[in-house]
Amino acid sequence: MSLEYLYLAFIVLLARTVMGPGEEAMGLPRLAIGTAAQLLALALMRMVPGLAVPAAAIIVVNLGAFLLERGEPSRNLIRFLAAALLLASLSFIGPPESSTVRFASWAIRLAHAIGGASLLLSSLDERSLASALAVLSGALFVSVEVN
Repeated sequence: MSLEYLYLAFIVLLARTVMGPGEEAMGLPRLAIGTAAQLLALALMRMVPGLAVPAAAIIVVNLGAFLLERGEPSRNLIRFLAAALLLASLSFIGPPESSTVRFASWAIRLAHAIGGASLLLSSLDERSLASALAVLSGALFVSVEVN
């Protein structure tokens, strides 16, 4: 998996923790905040047509989950399916060797500047960062979506 996919998956799952915490239904403000955070995560990527699929999926899946959750006492299955659909849609950004979806050059420079100022972050290479994002994303998916 590419670092870009893992970054987007982590942000998508992290934003979903805000959208529907606990057993309460997702409200319109939480839908807006969570969707905006997920779409803003795409802003760190170079703008290419390949981002249209995950951007559209974020909007459609979140809105669909919001509508399905209303009046539904058991929201766990809806939330699980929404997260799984979002993660699957991110896979359309392509494999690392052929994907045109990459971090924007300004985002890479910013990450290097931040990483250079932090002892913890400066010790992480791309492979260990990818491993950390995979573990954190898995933990978020299991603890929030699967519940």
